[in-house]
Amino acid sequence: MKNTGSHKGYGAALILLLFAVAACGKAEREELGASPFLNLHDSVSYVGMETCMTCHANVHASFKKTGMGRSFGRAGRSRSDAHFGPDALVYDSAANFYYHPYWDGDTLKVLEYRLGESGDTVHRRIEKVDYIIGSGQHTNSHMMQKNGYLFQVPVTYYTQKKIWDMAPGFRGTRSRFGRAIGMECLSCHNALPQAVPGSENKYEKIPLGIDCERCHGPGSLHVERIRSGQLTDTSRMADYSIVNPARLPVPLQMDLCQRCHLQGVAVLNEGKHWEDFRPGMRLSDFAQVFLPRFEGARDPFLMASQAERLRQSKCYGEGTLSCINCHNPHISVKETGRAHFIRACLGCHKSGPDDDCSMPLPQRLNSNNNDCIDCHMQRSGSVDIPHVAITDHRISVPSAEEDDKNGELRFVRLENLSTTESSPLTMARGFLRLYEGFGRRVAYLDSAALYLSQSREQQSVLYFETRVHSYYLREDYAGLAGYVEHREGERGEDAYTAFRISEAYAALGRDERALKYASDAVSLMPLQAEFRNRYASLLLRSGKIEAAEKNFRFLLSEEPWYLPALANLGTICLNTGREDEGEQLLLKAVALDPDYNLAYRNLIQYYLSRNLVKKAGDLARLWIRKQAGNKEALEWIEKVKQRK
Repeated sequence: MKNTGSHKGYGAALILLLFAVAACGKAEREELGASPFLNLHDSVSYVGMETCMTCHANVHASFKKTGMGRSFGRAGRSRSDAHFGPDALVYDSAANFYYHPYWDGDTLKVLEYRLGESGDTVHRRIEKVDYIIGSGQHTNSHMMQKNGYLFQVPVTYYTQKKIWDMAPGFRGTRSRFGRAIGMECLSCHNALPQAVPGSENKYEKIPLGIDCERCHGPGSLHVERIRSGQLTDTSRMADYSIVNPARLPVPLQMDLCQRCHLQGVAVLNEGKHWEDFRPGMRLSDFAQVFLPRFEGARDPFLMASQAERLRQSKCYGEGTLSCINCHNPHISVKETGRAHFIRACLGCHKSGPDDDCSMPLPQRLNSNNNDCIDCHMQRSGSVDIPHVAITDHRISVPSAEEDDKNGELRFVRLENLSTTESSPLTMARGFLRLYEGFGRRVAYLDSAALYLSQSREQQSVLYFETRVHSYYLREDYAGLAGYVEHREGERGEDAYTAFRISEAYAALGRDERALKYASDAVSLMPLQAEFRNRYASLLLRSGKIEAAEKNFRFLLSEEPWYLPALANLGTICLNTGREDEGEQLLLKAVALDPDYNLAYRNLIQYYLSRNLVKKAGDLARLWIRKQAGNKEALEWIEKVKQRK
């Protein structure tokens, strides 16, 4: 594509300009290393899609119709692909909650409710949906933003089957409206959000979808040169002020796509952040992505695993195939047409009576119009997202032997898909993330421990943090404390490490040291609710009531719905003569979560301590209405009866 602009009187002046730009580019490339693209430098900033549109309006118009272009948007009627009405109802039988998404005017909302034994509504909570995530080709998932904090809503619309169901991973969990959406998730479904420092999921700005610069890199240098008249005839040479993925070597093309289309266990390199990756970079310089490998059954794969599956293809092994051989990122798959993808196959494989396909040509023509994709890239479900069928990008010859594999999966190894070489410390970090994300098997922790013992980096801060993480996941708190003391009380600069150390000391009853490390965690991530709540709880346990209350109030000023802070502050108020406020805080906790037993217990105990037997009985009966058969509630009802 040529840059638009006035070309009259170009002539020799353009030739001189091209030589000048080339000379400048060479000097800057030497400074950057191997990559010729100058916008990889961290001094180049992002300009936003609106700026790109001023010159590339036609490309923008088609891109907005693609899956990436529709990846994220505000929750409006035009953005939703879902069907609504009385049948839009999801029941989580494991948690005993109903969810009903509906429109209130132009606002999308979700009603959560529970029915009692007599069929009456005993719990009701309504949350507003702010964003829809997902192109609609497979799903529409939903997010809400409260005071800047972003959370996933527990229901998803599955567009292929046209049904509502629980969002992946929500059924039977206590997540409900509390699953935080951090940068790891959001940075693949969006342009680059601006996160608030010190928080996992609070944002100053959330762009509406993947934009041009996610694939072309930051554009300030490119825009500056265009505006200053430094034009490049891209039909003759590359414009190195901005990445053109088609001009990248195939491995870097794949790294660009698999930044998001290589789903697995991602471990950031030391000092890196989720927003650091830029097109043209090697993925291995940014993060390591691991996948468990199994045998004994058909190879399972994840929804966003297109790059990994393609890499398993014999076609990919030839070294010339990448995603953009088949996909034009600016044009929707739906609008591209089947013939385009078949032509991509025929670019390497001839078709005719004497080709090497095992199915005779007449049979191919009659069965599927000689469609390579139907046989060699069959549609299948994924192991992580229900109700969807996706194209398996592992190009293969189907075999009856492979189709018959229905045995039990057996874990074989953890493979680093970012690079062929991994240090023992990197492998240990991968196994710890595997344990957290793919199933809590003790064998994964054993493998992490083995790799840690083989590491030559045992004096590094990263090794310290990884070793602490390993002890913490094993719940070996004595071992963790002993290791920290062996390292002479090393603290590091990682909030999660400080929090894990604090939790270990708290479990051992060593509150003074627990409080010190909890303070470190809060200093490093002051807006992380779990860290702040633990710190305040330790202050309370140490008798520092005023300081504890100050921290609980700060936490509730940020997240007024945070249940442990509501319960803790409510209890402080009850015990310090502020009964009305304490009662309201605990009742708010119960209203938000009918299963939050701590709030019932603390409030009933308070009522009985003040001889408010009727109030205690009313709350105990409310408890059993909301949780039919709850043994603790029944016990409290009996205790109340004995006080009458």
